[in-house]
Amino acid sequence: MLLDGELVVWHDGKLAFDLLQKRMNRTLAAAAREAPTSPANFVAFGPADS
Repeated sequence: MLLDGELVVWHDGKLAFDLLQKRMNRTLAAAAREAPTSPANFVAFGPADS
């Protein structure tokens, strides 16, 4: 199976790209420290209805 999607971080019901950027390009330990307050979620896209 092949999935298309993206990682997102939600904050107050909205996408928070700035919080996702804080988790990118960090060491595993630094990203793990951010995870409890800014958990990343994978949102998969399905085929569009025609």
